[in-house]
Amino acid sequence: MMMVVVLIFAVCWLPFHAYFLLTSCYPAITEAPFIQEIYLLIYWLAMSNSMYNPIIYCWMNSRFRFGFKMFFRWCPFMRVGRDSLHDQSNMTSRYSCSGSPDHNHIKRNVNLSVADAMVSCLNVTFNYIYMLNNDWPFGELYCKISQFIAILTISASVFTLMAISIDRYVAIMKPFKRRRMSKRCNLGIAAVIWIASAIISTPMLLFFTTSHIFTVDGMRTVCYPEWPDGTTNHSRLEYIYNILFMILTYFLPIISMTVTYSRVGFELWGSKAIGEYTPRQVENIKSKRRVSYSKYTSIE
Repeated sequence: MMMVVVLIFAVCWLPFHAYFLLTSCYPAITEAPFIQEIYLLIYWLAMSNSMYNPIIYCWMNSRFRFGFKMFFRWCPFMRVGRDSLHDQSNMTSRYSCSGSPDHNHIKRNVNLSVADAMVSCLNVTFNYIYMLNNDWPFGELYCKISQFIAILTISASVFTLMAISIDRYVAIMKPFKRRRMSKRCNLGIAAVIWIASAIISTPMLLFFTTSHIFTVDGMRTVCYPEWPDGTTNHSRLEYIYNILFMILTYFLPIISMTVTYSRVGFELWGSKAIGEYTPRQVENIKSKRRVSYSKYTSIE
């Protein structure tokens, strides 16, 4: 399942980055027929990546389905048997049935939801109107803000997915270290994600502008980047920026998620049958016993 998440991420985002890389190298592509429709489809595919993960979890993970049922356990028609937790093989971690949510996952899921909501409300709608009418009626200031929001939310979404993969890695491979992570640490991670995303998005605020052009249909306004060394698709700086953006928001997350999910998969795959333990589990149990014994002696 974890590798499916990485694969879907790669498939959704590859056309988006490939489009900008190709248009930077070959500006004539932007004049091709139906290029705006193709870009809109590519853009939608990239933005839709976040909505696929819950579907994957629900479809492929029985524990996720059980947790979802437990969320609605107050409903009379959603009764879950007591023994349903024991029908799985022994893993290094299990869902908690106490009813208290995992605050780390909640914070990061909220982080992801905020990013998706921002790009939907503040960018996608306006870009759709722009592509539909070939005219930008929202002014130069919002031209800058809209493109800034687009890159900001894309970066925040991708970095959040990467943070979730690292969090799951720590939860499985180093469970005691994860428990020591404070709420302040989690908020700090969220802050770093948004600050890094804002830094990556800053060129959109600096270089995007509007211009009036005359066509056979009359005057229209375009929103485009004008880099210091030339206009869009003719700028060396834009090419370098697109390369760095692709590395930071595509290759780096893919490598990170592949490594972390692979390690987690090998750890869980190597777990023994019910009643048996892996060396890591034995060490964790010994650590718990040492902590319990020290507490007991201190009480005496």
